[in-house]
Amino acid sequence: MNIFFRVAITLLVFAPAAYAQTVTITSVPGNCTVYLSGEIDLVTTTPATITEQLAGTFIVRAVRPGYEDWVSTVVFSPNTDRNLVIELSPKTRAKAALRSLIIPGWGQYYSGEKTRSFLWGLAALSTGVVAGVYESRYRDYKADWIDGKDRFDNAGTVAEKERLRAEVMRLQDRAYDAETDRRWAWGLVGGVWATNVLDALVFFPEEKRFAGGILGVKPAPDGSSLLTLTFTY
Repeated sequence: MNIFFRVAITLLVFAPAAYAQTVTITSVPGNCTVYLSGEIDLVTTTPATITEQLAGTFIVRAVRPGYEDWVSTVVFSPNTDRNLVIELSPKTRAKAALRSLIIPGWGQYYSGEKTRSFLWGLAALSTGVVAGVYESRYRDYKADWIDGKDRFDNAGTVAEKERLRAEVMRLQDRAYDAETDRRWAWGLVGGVWATNVLDALVFFPEEKRFAGGILGVKPAPDGSSLLTLTFTY
């Protein structure tokens, strides 16, 4: 009796651990890459069935090109089946344009266009540096012109004023030219910024609804053969 009693106790203790837990993960749309980070780390593609024992809190992240990333905290109970359904929201033109309005190239990066994102960011940075140089030069030339005017106004003799008049005119023309260059430079920055927003809006990549098709034949109700075409998402 003691032997049977010990066997029974052992089965009761270890029976839960022998339970085959099943975690099913589906998504809309399908074919998403899912990352699970917790006590163990897993990577899978939907639809997926996981038979490893999952227990505790996991960070679950699902990604698919053309859709917003899905991130959530999921608590799995040991030896308990779980059906996890993930719904991803598609990325939009409006969100891409808004991001590019804030930072040039950000909308293109959001859309998955990494090369265009880099080029627009580089263009915005380059024109911004040029505009900054022209802005600094304009401020320096304007300060020189104001100093020249002050010297002219404070001149004590007519001869000294006549000598300073040509210098003041030269400084004034130089400051006006620098102001014109400054306006052109900042206009170029604005043009790059606006064109970058239009690029993110107009050339937003459309979602590919179908990944491919499978051509097959199945029996028709009247006994003939029926040609079928099944699309995969």
